[in-house]
Amino acid sequence: MTVEECYEAIKGDYTEVAARYKTDDKIKKAMRKALNDGCFSVLCGAAECGDAEEALSAAQELRTICSNLSFRNLGYSVTAFAECIRVNGFGKEAEALLKQVKKDYALTSACVRLVTDE
Repeated sequence: MTVEECYEAIKGDYTEVAARYKTDDKIKKAMRKALNDGCFSVLCGAAECGDAEEALSAAQELRTICSNLSFRNLGYSVTAFAECIRVNGFGKEAEALLKQVKKDYALTSACVRLVTDE
């Protein structure tokens, strides 16, 4: 899988990230770093414990990563989840949004692993 095919699969913006990082090797390096960041695990752990403040902080960090790497689909779901818990706290809506974040993260991380050979 090429970097461009990865972005197509995850509904990211390859043109934008290519303009920012210039080469696929630099994009891959940034992808590897993002995969090893750990904020997704923190987000899930905080959500499981009902710690809205910690979950919001981790969601904001993940949202920044998504923005920097133009991971549009994951970025949208993380933003929706963060906004929901910021306004309403945890509840059924937040649970549903977190399921979508997990689904989008699983797809994104699987594609990134294919591209970066991790």
